[in-house]
Formats: sequence, structure tokens, C-alpha cells
Amino acid sequence: MHVNIISTLRWLNVEAEPGVYEMMPGVSIVNDRELIRNVLDAPFKYFVGHIEHDHLTRTDHLVVCRPEEVCIWEGYDHSEPLLLTWLIWLSMIIEDSWLVKDNAIGCELAHCHFHNNGQDFWTSNGLYSTLSKADGHALVHTTFSALEINQWREVSLELRTHLHDRGFTMFQSPVSKKSTRFDRFLNFITSSRKTPYPSLKIAQICSALESLFSTSTGELTHRLSERVAHFLGGSAKDMEARYQFMKKAYGIRSQVTHGSHIKQSDIDASPLISKGLQDICREIVFMVLRDSTKQAVVYGMNEFIEDYFRKELFS
Repeated sequence: MHVNIISTLRWLNVEAEPGVYEMMPGVSIVNDRELIRNVLDAPFKYFVGHIEHDHLTRTDHLVVCRPEEVCIWEGYDHSEPLLLTWLIWLSMIIEDSWLVKDNAIGCELAHCHFHNNGQDFWTSNGLYSTLSKADGHALVHTTFSALEINQWREVSLELRTHLHDRGFTMFQSPVSKKSTRFDRFLNFITSSRKTPYPSLKIAQICSALESLFSTSTGELTHRLSERVAHFLGGSAKDMEARYQFMKKAYGIRSQVTHGSHIKQSDIDASPLISKGLQDICREIVFMVLRDSTKQAVVYGMNEFIEDYFRKELFS
């Protein structure tokens, strides 16, 4: 059995020593020119075509499944389901990249050559959602150093291990009863990265924060702003600043979700507010992953959450 999977991450610049950077078993970033030339061989060029081959040759990295990892694909009898599985793994890595830095990284075409039992199968597929940065800019490069690539791998492993331990599956609807508050929160974050309009991003991220902290629909702006401020903590000055920031963000969210046009002053302010919200969400994710007290809040029942914030308010 032989498996060769090749793609590249669009809008990613890799500034690192040439080598192989494993993101998860079966998915590695390769920026060694000799290794890249070896995988882009004549049969590959024949099947994918000159244009795609030329594009991959000119990129500063490839994303591949290495030959020694062929055992991962035991049980597959065709390249199509194999490549779809690989793309699901790659999509998780891309989804988690914002936890290292804001970016518009995506993946278009991926190609798979599967040789098994004397038969050759060639399949192409891809991830066609265009992501954008928090300020709405898309189709722009983001540079990752070797340190940042390693951070990316580690945080993705940390997050995906946590989700797996909590029973998460990509095939479960985020609005089902079995999904958790944290599942819904992450789903809204991913949705926010797919729209190019900062005001709509703000609406999606406010919904993400509601998923974590809301226990009723009353006084939503005040409650959510207060709970985000107390959850992140810090000095009284820090919490007051976050409270006021969240109220401003929620004002834009309300205009969006109620079908109103957005005031020009709010349109102008939206890119910076969207970036600030993403920073808040990044901080929350790390708290949930690494602080058992904060994690208990996110996974708690409504009564537990209300009790926690009531104690925080009067402490």
C-alpha cells in the first residue's frame, strides 16, 4: 500500500528552518525544498496538471502525509474517503490556528494518490471556505515562525484532546442537547472567521460568549458584559474596561441581529472591536483548558453559573 497526500496552506508564510513540522499524525508541514521536489514527482504532475503542479512547486511549504505514516490508512479501499478524512483533520488544525495569532489561512485543493492491491486511485478535493482576519481582511498572508508552528501544534492537540475527553464529535450538531456550551462557543468562533464583515463577526462572537455565560434572556447586555469581565478577572480597572468594551460590542450586535443598518461610526469602529473580541475569546479558551475552576463554570448547569457569578460580584 502507498499513500501520497499533498496540499498547501494558502495565505501562510513559513519562516522556519527547512524541515518537517508534524501538526498531527498524518498531517505535516514541509518546507524543505529537496523533500518538496521529491513528492512533486512526474506521475503527480501528470495527474494534477501543469497549473496546479507549478503552484505547489512555487509555495514555500507543502502539507503532506509522510510515507512512513501509511499504516494510518489501513482499512481504506479508495482514495476518496481517505482524502475526505484527511481534510477533516486539516480543517481542525486550520480552525485552531487563531489561538496562536489572527490569520486568514485556508486550504483550497488537496490531492491524494492511493495505490493498493495493484490498483491506483487519484482524488482531488478541498476546503473552500475563505477565512478572514478579525478586521475583515482576507486573502492576506500571515507569517508563522518555527516557534509559532510548534505552539500551533501544541494548542491544537491540547484543545482537541479536551474536546475528545468531553465527548465532542464533528458529526454532532452544535445545537443538539448533547453538545456543550464550549462546543457552541467554538462553533460560533469558526463561523465568525468565515464572514468578511467585522460587524457580523461581532454578532457571531457575542453569540459565542452568550453560549458560555447566558442563563436567561433578561438584561442580556448588562449580564453578559459583567460576566465576561468577572470571568477574565484582573484589577477593578481592567474589569471595568472590559465591561464597557462588551457593552459597546453588544450594541453593534443588537443592530445586526435586529435587522437594522449599522451606524457609520459603528462600522468604522467594528474592525478594532472585532479584534478585541477575538483576543477575549482566545484568553477564555486558554482559561477553560488550563483552569479547573473556570472549566467548571463553562460546563456547569445554569444554577451553578449564576451562583458563581453572584459570588464573584459580591466578593
